Amino acid sequence: MSTQPTSATAASTASVDRFATLLRFLPDIDRSLATRLAGDPEVLSLVDLHRLSGVVVDALTRSGCEQVQASLRQSAYQLAAISLRTKRLLHRALDALEQREVRPLILKGYGLAARYYPEPLSRPTSDVDLLIRPEETERAEEGLARLGLAPMSGPTRHFSIQHHHHVTFSGSAGLVELHFRALSDFGVHLEADVLLQSAGETVVDGRTMRFAAPEDELLYLAVHAAHHLCQRLVWLLDLKLLIRAVRDLSWERLVTTADAAGVSTAAHFALRMAKDVMAAEVPAEVLRRLRPPAWQSAAVQKALSPDQLIRGTAVGSLREEVLKKALLATGPLSGARYLQQIVARSLRRRTHRLLPGITPTWWAG
Repeated sequence: MSTQPTSATAASTASVDRFATLLRFLPDIDRSLATRLAGDPEVLSLVDLHRLSGVVVDALTRSGCEQVQASLRQSAYQLAAISLRTKRLLHRALDALEQREVRPLILKGYGLAARYYPEPLSRPTSDVDLLIRPEETERAEEGLARLGLAPMSGPTRHFSIQHHHHVTFSGSAGLVELHFRALSDFGVHLEADVLLQSAGETVVDGRTMRFAAPEDELLYLAVHAAHHLCQRLVWLLDLKLLIRAVRDLSWERLVTTADAAGVSTAAHFALRMAKDVMAAEVPAEVLRRLRPPAWQSAAVQKALSPDQLIRGTAVGSLREEVLKKALLATGPLSGARYLQQIVARSLRRRTHRLLPGITPTWWAG
């Protein structure tokens, strides 16, 4: 599924500026600002573009503003309904996996919203992301099968296992992404153990759930946002709210882990955008230590500016997306590896279409 938002370049500079002001206040907003923004259709279009309608409606309601457009409220309710369905699937999936003696770590989604958002259902969530150890995969699949969820199969599954980070399970109950790695991108794998080794437990909705340590979770969320080039600003809000809630974050640990995992450039990009766009409290020293070489930093800033993210114009094509993501690789070897993987996959798929009888089936993935 594409994560690229529909372009909103038609918004005037004044409306973009007003939306940018709103972003710096979220998830809160004072009544005077709420009144000025609630009636601006271009601002509301940008809110909808970034799937922030639930967060904004909640902020407007808590501010006492009664001028909430019906279209914005309807969008918020629709997203909340999807999030509620996903919340139910999360609980059912945890029950099913526990029966198979698998206790996964919960990534982003409702588990994140329930801990850090003023109204958990205001954050849009359409699937369940669970992280397990690779050796638990068979038992986890058996558990999810009891929910009527079938895994992807064939060449796509082969490619995911070799080069990606999760296997997708789908059915009438919804969508579960079962991660055997935290994330794969930018020419490196962020392995499951990075998050699992220091996982802790938190009670959510009356049950004990497993989450990564705050520093590891923040790093994962930053790299995940960079993985999608921060095209949905709600991913930057995730970073802001975690930082705001956990006042004793060990930034030293985050920087050290990012360096060791080879994702410091991606983390720098997402955290810098969270600071610039959302006014997230990211220490300048942390950004300095994560910052890539000067030429690379300048190239990233030119290719992916806050204004582009806000307007939804950061990416115009698949080729542009690939090249911009290559800029977020840490070091030339990772960047070269990332591009090599992209080119090799494209060549395999083209060759298989031309010679289906003599090339391996998995080349189609």
